[in-house]
Amino acid sequence: MSLFEASRWNKLEKTQRSILKQLEELQRRIDAIDNGFPKRESILNTTSNANNTHNTLSHSQNQLNTSTHTDNNSTYTKKVIIAQSAVRRRIARNQREKLTKSYRTRSNIIAEIISSEKTYNESLHTVIEVFILPLRQIVNTSLNQLGFGVVTHNDILTIFSHFETICALSDQFLLHLNKRLESGKKITGLGGESSIPPSLTITDIFVHFGPFMKSFKQFYENYDTAIAKLTFLKSYPAFAQWLHKGERDPRTHLLDLPSLLILPIQRLPRYILLLQALQEATPSDHPDMIHIMKALSLIKDVANLVNEGVRQNQGKQWYQRRVRGRTRNFRTT
Repeated sequence: MSLFEASRWNKLEKTQRSILKQLEELQRRIDAIDNGFPKRESILNTTSNANNTHNTLSHSQNQLNTSTHTDNNSTYTKKVIIAQSAVRRRIARNQREKLTKSYRTRSNIIAEIISSEKTYNESLHTVIEVFILPLRQIVNTSLNQLGFGVVTHNDILTIFSHFETICALSDQFLLHLNKRLESGKKITGLGGESSIPPSLTITDIFVHFGPFMKSFKQFYENYDTAIAKLTFLKSYPAFAQWLHKGERDPRTHLLDLPSLLILPIQRLPRYILLLQALQEATPSDHPDMIHIMKALSLIKDVANLVNEGVRQNQGKQWYQRRVRGRTRNFRTT
């Protein structure tokens, strides 16, 4: 209660005490019948004073109620304004936190795209440096006659079909990603491998290189044939020993050659997953969003094209096996 309200309550209490005293005086005069009635004027004056006092009390009470109601309305309005301001601050803070989390997630995904491409590219070069180039050198020298004998250039082409093309594509793709990352850091003044600017756009690079990824189609279609040829050559002890030695090279990270050859097959689905994650973490008004949608659509089209080619190739191989089987049965009969 404010000081003003306390003062009014004190006045009311004093007025009430005065009225009670006057009423008690009036009651005593009325009850004093044995001593004779007091003068009529005195009773009327006392009653009039009591009525005036009562009216004054009522007026004061109304004023106090009006003042209290006004003060209560003012206090309520202030509380509403404070509550609305707090709610607006909370909403703004939540939006900032959500946007910050979104940008942090987006930066992490971009870092994953670049770092995973680097790891993938290193594995492709490992296959070339540990297996393709040495094997090609062996075939071109007298070592082939001394050891393998059966390995030919056609065998190398069969096992590593379009592999070097895919590696060259990854070289250029990674080069453009790193250049974009460095230029983004210079613009924002950031440094360090983990400093990915939220405004950085990279998916236009996917759009640029997407059409060239159709070279994956020939590699996918040939994969089963490559593994079959590799399995056949491993039946020769000299080649099997040479292959085992290469697979123990530290650069392979203990992966055998078939596991390394399957990396390009795994890369396209990985691109799709990373782009989908990037799309979810990117605000709709971000300048990279339109490129994300184009890149995702393009990579999915390439993946569908590759899968369709693989299905057709498998159907063709199945048909050829049936034809060969029927031919053998016909000859035996």
